Amino acid sequence: MNDKLFLEEKEILECIKDIIQSIALRKLEVKDGMYHHNTSYHTASSIIRNGILSLQQMHDSQIKSISSNLLNIADDTTSHINGKDGISLSKVGLSDLYRDEFEYCPFNPRYVDFQVDDIKAYRNSGHYGNELIAKESIMQDKFRTIDIRILEFIKAVKNNSDTKVLRDLIDKMNSLREMAVAIKELNLFVPLREASFNRNIELNTIELAKSKILCLKDEKSV
Repeated sequence: MNDKLFLEEKEILECIKDIIQSIALRKLEVKDGMYHHNTSYHTASSIIRNGILSLQQMHDSQIKSISSNLLNIADDTTSHINGKDGISLSKVGLSDLYRDEFEYCPFNPRYVDFQVDDIKAYRNSGHYGNELIAKESIMQDKFRTIDIRILEFIKAVKNNSDTKVLRDLIDKMNSLREMAVAIKELNLFVPLREASFNRNIELNTIELAKSKILCLKDEKSV
């Protein structure tokens, strides 16, 4: 019980902002994160532990069970650009996009943004003009920074009192804690940044890993 912190719904937003503020270290700019890979908060700690893998690699490594049918569907690169063997990336700041091309934005606060570099990737603009595909796994030594934007997410939902939204925010924060635990256990020298509003503040992963698991008070008996 001591490793959990139970919160009323009205306390959640301010509590999370306080936690982020308490582990903020310093502004940290990263100049060599050439590519971006977005993932859900739920899967981010697995990526920290195992690297960024294709669907086939995740299946072969038994990290994720994926049916043969789904792998076959994913292998149709006319609809699934990265297929079962590729990894989707994006690159910002390209100047050669056509006027009617969609550009993927990797800064969505709902996702975790892994910035990576020193990898081979080829352009595939079938869905987005700035999308690239890597054919080899991207291991932790290629990570330049791991960015989250929870404060932006809070701003976006602050007027939404829906319990589902608040649970989503708690899940994101607990997943962030698991990311810090993975970084600490693997002794990785990869910065974890709160990048909301382009502030790019490095977070103290040691303190974050020791923080309590957040729960809604109505979940106390679960």
